[in-house]
Amino acid sequence: MNCLRLDDFAAAQAGGADADAFGGGAYAGVHRAQIHVPAPLSDVMGVADAVSELRLLAADITLLCHDCRRSFQRPYGNLYSTGFRGLGTILVMHFAIYRPDWNSLDSVRRAHSDLEAAALVFFALLVVCEALAHLSDDKTMERRFDKIGIVFFAMAVLAEIVAYPYGQRNDTLSAQTIVSLDAKSREASTNASTALTKSEDAETKADEAETKSGDALTRAHTAEHSLAKAENDAGKAQTAAANALTTAMDASVRAGKAETSLGNAEAEAKGAETSSSNALTLAREVRQEAASFESDLARLRQQAADRELDEYQQEQVRERIAPFLGTPYELAVNDTPEAQHLLVEIDKALSSAGWIYRGSDDHTTFRTVFNLPDGHQAESLHGRPVQIGFTDALSRFKPAVTALVGALNAAGITTFPVTLPHNDTSPNNIHIMVGAKP
Repeated sequence: MNCLRLDDFAAAQAGGADADAFGGGAYAGVHRAQIHVPAPLSDVMGVADAVSELRLLAADITLLCHDCRRSFQRPYGNLYSTGFRGLGTILVMHFAIYRPDWNSLDSVRRAHSDLEAAALVFFALLVVCEALAHLSDDKTMERRFDKIGIVFFAMAVLAEIVAYPYGQRNDTLSAQTIVSLDAKSREASTNASTALTKSEDAETKADEAETKSGDALTRAHTAEHSLAKAENDAGKAQTAAANALTTAMDASVRAGKAETSLGNAEAEAKGAETSSSNALTLAREVRQEAASFESDLARLRQQAADRELDEYQQEQVRERIAPFLGTPYELAVNDTPEAQHLLVEIDKALSSAGWIYRGSDDHTTFRTVFNLPDGHQAESLHGRPVQIGFTDALSRFKPAVTALVGALNAAGITTFPVTLPHNDTSPNNIHIMVGAKP
């Protein structure tokens, strides 16, 4: 720590105090501007602290540069100016090269960005420390903030130094990527040119084949004309016979071709008929699937919707059970709002048809009771569908139960008749039981 003599006020604290002014004048940090500094109390006779207002940071860093420069230059001479800096750069480069993913462009870019961000953070902390030193009235705290600022400045410089090889590596990898893409583009262009050349060669060969075929056809016509001339020279009779035979052969060939064409036409007609039949079958299957889908959709919508009896459906139920006037009944319902709402609507239909509501005959066991808007009471029930229950003692009301079950099912409310055990605690009433929606 001999070179970092920030507290040595007796040392020279000016930029030109060193014998090697150019070597020791390296930029050692960023310092706040001396703003609103009052005029000196006396004539400026030196380079100490007569002008600054309780601020020695600039002189201390100047001293740091002088002392550190001398301590390194005396034993090593020009090694500091050339070899030391090169050695530091080589070490940093080797450190960065052996980091993982050195050949990955994304990894190098991410590392470079992180180091640059860290340098910015340390520079920001340096500014904060300088601001705190400027605002502090305590000399000790002021110098402590100055020292901390120097540390942050050193960390920022270190982050920039470490970030440098990553920046160089980023440029190298980017250039390699561009070269690789350019090579691939040239290769694709070459392949396209080769394919175009091959296509032109194939077209040329096809033209040559067509030309040769025309020549062969011309030769065949020439040979045919020569044969005809020879036949004419042999005699008119022989020529007439040959012509007749040729005509007959042509007719036979044409007849064969016509028969073949007719067979092909019949085969195509059969194929078209088969395709039409397959299309009709497919259309019927599609219609069946559509109808099945609509049926399933309607069923799902019905299952998802709340069960209810509107006024029209209540009137239909009332008309079907009206012949059984005076039938006694009691109520039971699940504790869900949907089931209770449905029970109220069924109760309205029963009351309007002249059926008589009677409470349960069971007054001994503990029961949970729900009060309906019309003053009737319903016991708590655990179950799913709507059930109409009666005991064997009420077999005379079985037609009424059958009529009510049919009316509710016709209205879209799934309902089942059930026979209650002979020891039921309320055997004298028909049990209207509305469970939760399935």
